[in-house]
Amino acid sequence: DAPGIYEFKGIKKGSAPIPIEANITPLTEGERIIGIRFYFWDISDRKQIEEELRLQSIHDALTGLYNRRGFLALTNQQRTVADRTKKGFFIVYADVDKLKKINDVHGHAVGDQALKAIAEILTTSFRKSDVIGRLGGDEFAVCAIEALADSTQVMINRVRNNLDDYNRLNRLIVSLSLSVGTAYYDPKKPCRIEELLEKADQMMYLQKNRKDGNVL
Repeated sequence: DAPGIYEFKGIKKGSAPIPIEANITPLTEGERIIGIRFYFWDISDRKQIEEELRLQSIHDALTGLYNRRGFLALTNQQRTVADRTKKGFFIVYADVDKLKKINDVHGHAVGDQALKAIAEILTTSFRKSDVIGRLGGDEFAVCAIEALADSTQVMINRVRNNLDDYNRLNRLIVSLSLSVGTAYYDPKKPCRIEELLEKADQMMYLQKNRKDGNVL
């Protein structure tokens, strides 16, 4: 091999493969190469730190869900798949009602517990293949992959039932509620994910203001 630094998998006795970095340096005498020196390092710790940093860059530290960057990246990938397969998907936009009041009255620790609870409820309500993210503050979004155009109410009802169950168990000192809006991605009428989020956000605020059946 040419001189330089290379990465490959190595095997320690009695352990799984580990990442190895090798530095290959030629030994010269004048202009003549008389040998090659190899240096090897176990870089498992470095790779673990790199992976942790990568995950931190796309995950929300409080809830463990995808953050805005991660959500947009994965949902844009899904848009590419939808354009190819001609199967649309839904964006579900959810806002935690009165989170500021919860923080003001009960403290930010309870507010953080509320956000974690909503993350748990959304994770339970949707499939593992769906993309769930906390976009920031009290705003959450879900990319419901290959959901049918008429399945909106089914998804909202599932979230509502899980939310009611959570409140019934009195797991938090406050009762939680959500306002929800949805937008459908139609491969026949492609648009940017940011536009879908804006549409779902607008619908969410209409529902919040009307306080009708889609306010959970």
